Amino acid sequence: MTSTIKLNADNYPIKSVTVFKSNKAEVVRVFDLSLQPGQSKIQISHLPRAIDTDSARVSGLGDAQLFDVVCSIGRGTEEIDPLSTSEVVRKLKVKKDALVQDRDALDDISGTMVDYSRTLVGDKVSPDQAGKFFDALLTRSQTLRTVLYRGGIRNLDEEMEVHDVLCLGQERKSDGEVTVVIVAEQATEIALKLTYLVQNATWSAAYELHATTEAGVPSSSVSLHYRARIMQSTGEDWTDVALTLSTADMNLSTQSIPTLTPTKIRPPKNSFESFHPSTNRQSQPAALLRSRPMMRMSTLNCMVTEPSPSPRHLHRFATPPHEPEPQPDLAPAGDEWQAVETDTTDSDELTPIAEPTAVVHESSLALTYHIEGASRVPSDGVPHQLAVAVLPFSATLQHVAVPKARPVAYLHATVRNTSDYRLLAGPVHTFVDDAFAARTALPHDVALGDTFHCTLGADPATRIRYARTSRRADKPLDAAARAFSEQWASTAFTSRTIIANSHPFALRELVLRDAVPVSEDGERVNVVLRHPAALADLEQGEELKIGAEVGEEAKEVGDEDEERRATPRRKVRWCKLVDGKGGRKEGLFEWVVDVGAGEEVTIETEWDVKAPVSLKWIESV
Repeated sequence: MTSTIKLNADNYPIKSVTVFKSNKAEVVRVFDLSLQPGQSKIQISHLPRAIDTDSARVSGLGDAQLFDVVCSIGRGTEEIDPLSTSEVVRKLKVKKDALVQDRDALDDISGTMVDYSRTLVGDKVSPDQAGKFFDALLTRSQTLRTVLYRGGIRNLDEEMEVHDVLCLGQERKSDGEVTVVIVAEQATEIALKLTYLVQNATWSAAYELHATTEAGVPSSSVSLHYRARIMQSTGEDWTDVALTLSTADMNLSTQSIPTLTPTKIRPPKNSFESFHPSTNRQSQPAALLRSRPMMRMSTLNCMVTEPSPSPRHLHRFATPPHEPEPQPDLAPAGDEWQAVETDTTDSDELTPIAEPTAVVHESSLALTYHIEGASRVPSDGVPHQLAVAVLPFSATLQHVAVPKARPVAYLHATVRNTSDYRLLAGPVHTFVDDAFAARTALPHDVALGDTFHCTLGADPATRIRYARTSRRADKPLDAAARAFSEQWASTAFTSRTIIANSHPFALRELVLRDAVPVSEDGERVNVVLRHPAALADLEQGEELKIGAEVGEEAKEVGDEDEERRATPRRKVRWCKLVDGKGGRKEGLFEWVVDVGAGEEVTIETEWDVKAPVSLKWIESV
């Protein structure tokens, strides 16, 4: 004979949850059962609709044997559960009906008392007696009828409305069921462990980088608060569970090593003539040979010297495949400075949360974080942040500015991951002295020992002004020269950046990034770098010191420009390549300067663009 045991999953709390990156979570429930000898059929109802019916598995049976496991959705026997939401609503309705009956009875009594009061005759009842009667009638009516019963009915209506909503949600989300058939040789106690996967659960990494200042000077010690943003709408709340986060992909589709298929080359259908190797055999090699030098010039980013009376050394950028971000507004005429407005930065605030710790385990397949303590994540579809760890780091801080794009100096932190955690890609909110500073992100995972970069926001005490001028500098040719050569036009450009340090301390090695345009037509349009001219001779990764005490580069200036000749030592170099882009081949470079406390520094870059007079050219990005 088979005995049937019916269980409501809502009455058995969830023990543990593992959240995966693939919109799935593994849930573990434990049911303490007493089995009789023979076969037992255990029906576990009120499981979430989001359950994966192929994932249910059972363990912890002891000496009992498992015969069958069936997981289904939307089927099974519905029973009245005294703790279910629908049963609560039913009891509230019964209570409301009783109150309505009492209210109607009071209405009848009140009507009777009113009718009785109309029969009272003034010559038989004294005014004092009549007053006391009506006071008692009014008091009882207000106390019993209005306050007690009408208020109770109104509260019941509101409570039933809330439970109706909850009941509707549970009916839609809690119709999963697992049926387990077990055979025991003798009476025994077991802790049946049910494990299943649910959908609509995911997590991602998020961070808070906290920095501090000492007497206004940023400290090199920072702390990274590692967060986990968990969002789930599985239909069941995770209350006081042991939570684990995993980077594993729980895609349940069949996976196998792919089969390598052969690759064949054949002529396309109805196009044999276009594929035949004898076609155009004579014309193709010559065309290829003629095109190769031009292709090399268009892809090689080199600089060659150009003879010219002034300055002493002029350098030309050859044609690169890509352009940097040049100034879009180019008007060759006029010498007026064009100022750039400073943008404002929005600020956000985040709510502080508790700081539990996590234990991290890394395998060749996945990375897991075990959150210590009990966690709670309701099924509301709203992101909830849980603390994973607080990691102390040492950072290299410096100011970085790109005035051509935005005249703002940013405090930049370079941090090496010296922790035991792999930092996953995710958003980063930065705080300086517990005040929100900026929002940035880790675009890629950061392994142990690798470095990552974060912006700590704009520095309002470092003011930057940027402007650029241009003027035509054509060279008039005599009649004989015009007869034998093409007339060229030259446009001289100057970009000027002024850095004002309002801090009571010096800014060391402030990085200022700029760009010189490169030509896409190296045969007809030449870009000649005038200052810093020696930058054209540098290779990628090299740097040059420029200043009053640095030999030839300082001597090129001349006596007419005392301001530049007295410039303190600076460094200039090509920007680092990022994914093979930028740097020398795209004309992107950077200055490294020191700005003393309360000082103002001016940095200039000069270049010429030379092209035939008949050629119209533009700058573009």
